[in-house]
Amino acid sequence: MANPERLSLSEEKEKRPNWVVIVSSYDFSAIGGGEKSTWNLVQAWETREIKTCLVSPRGPEDSWPFAKVVTLPTANFPLSAHKIPLSSPRLNRILEDLKPTGILLNHPCIFSSVLFLAMKKRWQERTSAIWRSVVWPPLDLKSHVKGTRSSKLKLKESLRPFFTYDLMAPLQRKVASQMRINIAVSEAVASSLVKMGTKPSKIVVCPTQVGGEFTPEERVRYGENWRRRFLRPDELGILLVANVKPKKRLDWALSVYRHLREQRRFLAPESSLRRIRMTVVGEFRVQQYLEYLQEQQERIDKETENLHAAESIQLDFFGPANEKELQSLYNAYDLLLHPSPQEGLPRVVIEALQAGMPVIGRSECLAAREIIERSPYPVGFLPSSPEEAGRVIFRIMTHPDEILPELRENALKWGSCFSAKKSALKVLELITDSRFEQSPTSKVGIHKITL
Repeated sequence: MANPERLSLSEEKEKRPNWVVIVSSYDFSAIGGGEKSTWNLVQAWETREIKTCLVSPRGPEDSWPFAKVVTLPTANFPLSAHKIPLSSPRLNRILEDLKPTGILLNHPCIFSSVLFLAMKKRWQERTSAIWRSVVWPPLDLKSHVKGTRSSKLKLKESLRPFFTYDLMAPLQRKVASQMRINIAVSEAVASSLVKMGTKPSKIVVCPTQVGGEFTPEERVRYGENWRRRFLRPDELGILLVANVKPKKRLDWALSVYRHLREQRRFLAPESSLRRIRMTVVGEFRVQQYLEYLQEQQERIDKETENLHAAESIQLDFFGPANEKELQSLYNAYDLLLHPSPQEGLPRVVIEALQAGMPVIGRSECLAAREIIERSPYPVGFLPSSPEEAGRVIFRIMTHPDEILPELRENALKWGSCFSAKKSALKVLELITDSRFEQSPTSKVGIHKITL
């Protein structure tokens, strides 16, 4: 008797024979940055009559009309990276049935990496990977524990990343060495792959993790209406879009907040902007870290309450926002503050630029620096310290009519250069076209793609 699952997959293959299989570690029961990027990929591929089979630990609650979703159980996984999931034979069966023109590991983490190692060799040889970040070099345990202890996180929570990284680092190194092509979302990620031991000839830089929901016309058309919803006429709006967890280093943003309150009295009296509102938008992923940030904010407020005009600097936590709310916030606020020191490709920076919002990043965040410095015209700032970031903000407040309009116009122009659809179609070409395969002995360096 025929297997119902095999029959179903075979029937779909006859309807549309061009298949690409994406094996992903992302949990598609929720939508975050990685899930949005995957959504962009499969939507764009549908326009080229490509059918996508998405394999993940958990599928989306609402099925995607343009992709077949296969949820595979993980058994006792990921307690040990040496245990192959019970679902690996099923994955090989799916590959045999569909005979895909391309196989993609969507950001190789534990689940997708182990499934790749369980593939038959002939499928491994046809598999490419998108790298959004690399666990290399490993985090410094001493500095990490020092930072998380100050945030009153339990020791178990503090060390949890190291249990994961202890499994992921060697897995990612092994997987990268066996990939047909390693697609890095930024030069910063490509550099980490090289440090991990990956041959430069097997790396292609293509900025795939970009937005697509924010069009340049939105701020011009609706910006002032949205601004009145969130800000006073004399306020400078500073937006932080990040999930509340230690990795995003929102404590750095708190240091900027402290500096602004301490130095508020030095703002030029002729400025039309007299107040600052900093708003944090994102999910509260680690409750203890949120409590730590709120305690620090209360402490800063108390220590600076007697300083002249310090109360005109406010910080609030908006919480999670849906796409419509996020677009409204991007268009209403004046600046994006990006405090994270390490990102693969900061999607929020690109989305902010697409909405005409200048960016204040951190100089040590190589991916953010890559976006800002590559622009042919000024679109933001890269301070090396919270104090320098504060001085940048006060300079903007002192001459808002001279600085902000030009930066907004530049941000719109540069943001329009990032296209989710173009990058998705380039990825499709990379993983299905044999022209991009390079000899293992090739001396060619990292290949960079300009969209």
